[in-house]
Amino acid sequence: AAVGDILAERYNAKIVIIGGPGEKEIGHDIERVMKSRPRNLVGTTSVREMMAVINACRLIVTNDSGPMHVAAALNVPVVAIFGPTDHTTTYPWCEHYKIVRSNVDCAPCLKRKCPTDHCCMLNVTVDDVVNSAADLYRESYPDCQICGSF
Repeated sequence: AAVGDILAERYNAKIVIIGGPGEKEIGHDIERVMKSRPRNLVGTTSVREMMAVINACRLIVTNDSGPMHVAAALNVPVVAIFGPTDHTTTYPWCEHYKIVRSNVDCAPCLKRKCPTDHCCMLNVTVDDVVNSAADLYRESYPDCQICGSF
């Protein structure tokens, strides 16, 4: 939510939240705390429609997930946040991407449920993600005349 708000405020980004039917609650939670007005499509699209939404994006911020790989396949620049999964084996396979992760001893553990304190994700900061997104956007669209707009 904070990343979306900063990108919307600072770069005039239009924020779209996507996810599957089982993620509707978290999608609503994110939308509810955002100051900007995101388009919440969580649980409302088919896979094909989700792919069309991603294809229309200039950049995607995501965790290690199916949409990350869809964006990579469509050559949409990807900021991928990694925690317990292995960024060296499941990174986005595309030209323009940035990995955001915390370098902690226990990661990647590959566990679905954290046995300790989930520091691999909690140590990733909003600034880490926003700065990676801004850098990636500039790298991906170097000729953009309105570089301050996503």
